[in-house]
Amino acid sequence: MQKINKIILISIFLLTSAITYAQDNLSSPYTQFGIGDLINKNYGWSTAMGGIGNGLRSSKNLNYKNPASYTAIDTMSFLFTVGVKSKITQFKTINDNFTTDNTNINFLSIGFPITRWLKSSIGLSPYSRVGYSFVDTIEYENIGKTKNYSYGSGGLNQFYFGNSVELFKKLSIGFNLSYLFGSIKQTNTLIFSDVSGALNTQKEDVIRASDFFLNYGIQYYDKLNDKLNYTLGVSFENKNVINASYSSLKATTIGNFTHSLDNNILIDTISYTYREHDNFILPQEISFGFSVNYNRKLMIGADYTIQSWQDSKILGQKDSLANSNSIAFGMEYVPNRFSTTKYYKRMRYRLGGHITNSYIQIYDNQIKDYGLSFGLGIPINRLGSNANISFSFGKRGTTENNLILENYGILSLSVSLSDIWFIKRKFD
Repeated sequence: MQKINKIILISIFLLTSAITYAQDNLSSPYTQFGIGDLINKNYGWSTAMGGIGNGLRSSKNLNYKNPASYTAIDTMSFLFTVGVKSKITQFKTINDNFTTDNTNINFLSIGFPITRWLKSSIGLSPYSRVGYSFVDTIEYENIGKTKNYSYGSGGLNQFYFGNSVELFKKLSIGFNLSYLFGSIKQTNTLIFSDVSGALNTQKEDVIRASDFFLNYGIQYYDKLNDKLNYTLGVSFENKNVINASYSSLKATTIGNFTHSLDNNILIDTISYTYREHDNFILPQEISFGFSVNYNRKLMIGADYTIQSWQDSKILGQKDSLANSNSIAFGMEYVPNRFSTTKYYKRMRYRLGGHITNSYIQIYDNQIKDYGLSFGLGIPINRLGSNANISFSFGKRGTTENNLILENYGILSLSVSLSDIWFIKRKFD
């Protein structure tokens, strides 16, 4: 346990630093809408299987997507999981293209038994990310060229505490209590390029969120025969009103106008607004899924998720949001998990994909996301510790109507460490 304790402390420090760093390490114009890019709830081992999770249960891997799965944690085991993600994105428009990349630690979680029938998990991960920077140039007849610089950074993070109980031998329920926190900053600067002596006009909006919310899960698992078993799962999150503060400063400035007002020389304040008690709405979400396992070798599964974003408001205003839905599917194959002579036979081979209609809608175009993934589950020791590696590639958006097409590749690495929980040593 001492080694795991050290790893946990180091990883908490790295994750906190990574979350702070990642707020400026993402680039997508689509993150200017809503609360930014929503981070997938798939953890480590499910990433290569398209992000499925409602029907997944494991004694050696945590599944945050459905908290009912925590009852699968072995009564004598302590689990610790940390994940890292690296993403390369190519952005294409009708006239141009460019590429960005970013790497960060994207989740940390632990799982442990409280009693034989009550199991728990604690974790920290990003919830959404905002990161964009672009410029629009417009020419007016009497003014000449004007440039509008748009810049956004920040995001929301979540710390969760989850519990699950086994009501009956084949039925588990669970919940995650999450604390949502973070800030989103959006800056727009108007530059009068052809007007001598004209001052910049800059507007900076900042949203700071801080509130709790709940999501729930249920799983039913049984055998059809000696070789075939299955799990059915549902997870649910009600509509949540999240407390937030809002500030907006509009001013004339000179200086490095593409980022924050802090980098510029403020000439005069045009207007300032501050609302301490504001809010935004996280919509209702419901997700269904299943997995079927044959002979402890082949597992297949799928999820379907819907979110009601259309009626959601950000600080009382409707953004370019639409109801979203997603289908995820995946499979895992392990030749012989008990092999003592062939290491590759104990490895888990995974494949999956997803089709998503995102919550962003621009010019009546709902932004779609398609992706495929594959990867490996690599056993580390006989206690069940394992490493997971996956590669995902896909595309989001379109070049139609002057929009942007994103082609991306994601390399994900995670480690799940398992150790014996509270063993009393005896000495003669």
